[in-house]
Amino acid sequence: TLYLAEASPGKGKTHALIESIPALVRQRKHILIAAPTTDLADDIKNRVNQNDSSITVQIFHSQLYPNQSIKKLVEERLRNRISACVICTHEALRRIDPKSLKGWVLVVDELPKVLELASFNLDAVNREPLFKYTEISDDRLCITRNQKTQLKSRFKNTATGALQPDSTLSVPE
Repeated sequence: TLYLAEASPGKGKTHALIESIPALVRQRKHILIAAPTTDLADDIKNRVNQNDSSITVQIFHSQLYPNQSIKKLVEERLRNRISACVICTHEALRRIDPKSLKGWVLVVDELPKVLELASFNLDAVNREPLFKYTEISDDRLCITRNQKTQLKSRFKNTATGALQPDSTLSVPE
């Protein structure tokens, strides 16, 4: 289920989220909140604790754990369900294994801009390449396997020769 709270900045979306957390915890739900910045992640944690100090909130970002893998820390908490509420940044969410989200209520505060594109019409000439290099898989538009192999060879890290780290947004092989 996807819930979308859309309003101008300062209209209370994060406040409404914080107010709803105690009820979710009483329903034995586990909540993962992804914030766009470390400052907002810290602010959300403080506000959740002010609202209900009985809720165990764990927060993970690079400023709190500078020499550790945030990805591993978050995945461990998600897998072991150590806390009722876990807070991380958008970047940490992007990197974790999507399978670790199973059974968690995921809240992405301030949706990240993945791609800024206005909708547009494609003529037949421009539509053809789109369908040539993509396919529908599990109700998602994906790059074909052959094209994915070609793209991977183009996106190697020029300094190390290694592929860039996988992302939660990437499609599992």
